[in-house]
Amino acid sequence: MMKEANISNNSATSHAVSTDRVAWVDVAKGICIILVVMMHTTLGLEKSMGVTGWMHYLVEFAKPFRMPDFFMISGLFLAATINRPWRLYLDRKVVHFFYFCNYPATPT
Repeated sequence: MMKEANISNNSATSHAVSTDRVAWVDVAKGICIILVVMMHTTLGLEKSMGVTGWMHYLVEFAKPFRMPDFFMISGLFLAATINRPWRLYLDRKVVHFFYFCNYPATPT
């Protein structure tokens, strides 16, 4: 029984290692996304309450770099995406999202 658990654990580990993701890129993009969410929530709450809080200063500090950094970091892997065969690109970027564009979220 212990041997089977080790085999399944090893296959899960090898699957996780086989992905070609770069950890610092995911962390940096995550930070940029959090900064954008903070901006929207902070500005919305400040507008509705009529008060400026301490997060306003953090949002203003991040204003010059939150979106440019996100797109710059995302562009690091653009060459790998462009060099894929066109059928694979269409399958991953267009076909999977066609369903959501073609069918409305609420029934009419």
